[in-house]
Amino acid sequence: VIRGSAGDYLGDRMRRGLILVGRAGAHAGARMIAGTIAATSLGDHPGYGMRRGTLLAGAVGALSPSFVETGTHDLVFLRLLARSLRPLSPAHADLAAGALTRYSGDLATLGKGELWVAA
Repeated sequence: VIRGSAGDYLGDRMRRGLILVGRAGAHAGARMIAGTIAATSLGDHPGYGMRRGTLLAGAVGALSPSFVETGTHDLVFLRLLARSLRPLSPAHADLAAGALTRYSGDLATLGKGELWVAA
């Protein structure tokens, strides 16, 4: 849990685990293989080259063109994620419980990653 800000490339080549951060710089989750990063805001090009994994953000900078919007979903997974985040950070739990738009990517690689952004 990072209560403040993190720089660029937070979670670069992340394989598993959970990172909660207030604000992350550019390229957060770059080349990510698995795991979850939840942030109140992400810089430009989050998830660049990510194969799998989950990014959850309140706001994002510019997205790479290899991310595709797949719509707004109401998944049980998001409610379970919100429940598990509540003891660690109520702000991140509220973010996961709200309306989210899903982006799939990075389609230039394996493309099984997902970016959830507050709608």
